[in-house]
Amino acid sequence: MRNFQVKSRCLLLVILPVAIIVLVHVSKPYSKIPGIAMSIETFQNYYMDSSRPSENSLSTELLLNPEIIYESIKYEEQTHLLTIRANISLDSLEWPVVFQGKLYNSAKQNYGINCVVGVIESQNPRFKVLNFEIWNSYEEPLFSAISSRKEIPTLRIYLIDSENTLYFFETDIPSELEQIKKASDDPLPNVSYDGSWFINIPF
Repeated sequence: MRNFQVKSRCLLLVILPVAIIVLVHVSKPYSKIPGIAMSIETFQNYYMDSSRPSENSLSTELLLNPEIIYESIKYEEQTHLLTIRANISLDSLEWPVVFQGKLYNSAKQNYGINCVVGVIESQNPRFKVLNFEIWNSYEEPLFSAISSRKEIPTLRIYLIDSENTLYFFETDIPSELEQIKKASDDPLPNVSYDGSWFINIPF
């Protein structure tokens, strides 16, 4: 009996650390989130031309239907560095992508809007990040590609690919990011990262 108790304790000491490691590495499941994609010409005609037709008349034939699914999200509060691993799909194609960069306080915070923006790069050369914005406010933004998300907290990721197709993803703010109220106070490299992202579109 004594030998059995000793062996049981030894077994527990061996199993317990392994169980802890497994629990730490359990990933939160994410769902695929639809976005919209379009040519630069379509974007210019329907969103930037002052004489443009109504947004409601934007033909679905001019739109593509990409999806994004997050695999992991890591934010370091002290350094304000963010890493998002995701997959982007369009029709039968799929591309893995890693977004990495630093989060900054938006100038919109001066007007009482809880907004954080990112200087984010894509590790997949197919995509370039035009806009990364955590809009944690019920105020209506100046621009929203998806009208149903105009007045609710939203994570906005706008991309352009190597074929000059624009991708607009507007999603619920993931739980890993929704508590961020303050990011880096350092000055942004340029204004295109805080609301003027469209100046980087090659019209």
